[in-house]
Amino acid sequence: MAAACRRTYGEASEVPMVYIDAAERRQQFVRAAVVAMERDGVWRTTMRSVAAEAGVPLGTLQYVFPSKKELFTGVIEAVISGIDALPGAPIPAGGLAQALRVRATAVWEEWVAPRRDSQLVQLEFLSYSLRTPGMGRLARRQLELFVTAVVDWLEKASAQSGETFTVSFDEVARLLLAGIDGLMIQLLVHGDADRSRGDLAVLLDMVIARAGVRPLM
Repeated sequence: MAAACRRTYGEASEVPMVYIDAAERRQQFVRAAVVAMERDGVWRTTMRSVAAEAGVPLGTLQYVFPSKKELFTGVIEAVISGIDALPGAPIPAGGLAQALRVRATAVWEEWVAPRRDSQLVQLEFLSYSLRTPGMGRLARRQLELFVTAVVDWLEKASAQSGETFTVSFDEVARLLLAGIDGLMIQLLVHGDADRSRGDLAVLLDMVIARAGVRPLM
């Protein structure tokens, strides 16, 4: 994905500038910032490097995002607005526990394990947001929306299976996300995909045991 984005921006820099409306330009700069961050890291990404990635003069970028803080806020807001894939995902058959196990494993295999650069950016962004005055709310909002996305999906899976948990869906979502985040950090450090896959299976066993499945009343 990052390579494809770099090709796009590289090609764009070789053709004459054309008019792009403000909303599209904003999205262009956010995408360029993500590519730069995945390549260089959040802390080393600068306004100048993002402008170069987008193939525009620095002043053009600063016209839309006057500061690095505003640009990074735009990136986080774009991530937040995109947290909608999980609730719309297909619900596997076999009961609520099996549906959770299959879906969580698929998310790990498709969105976590193979996307090392993206996961590093997420961690760096969390640190940046919490250390930058006025941006902590964005980190909280992102976490809240991830939990809400999992809860929404669990509600749909519950209705389809005719089962529910003995604890709240909110608790299950928080425990699941906390565990997956921890496994993601371990995978980034030790790089053993097989070990992480096995640890994920154990994590899911523990979360499902805590959740406790019962029929819907």
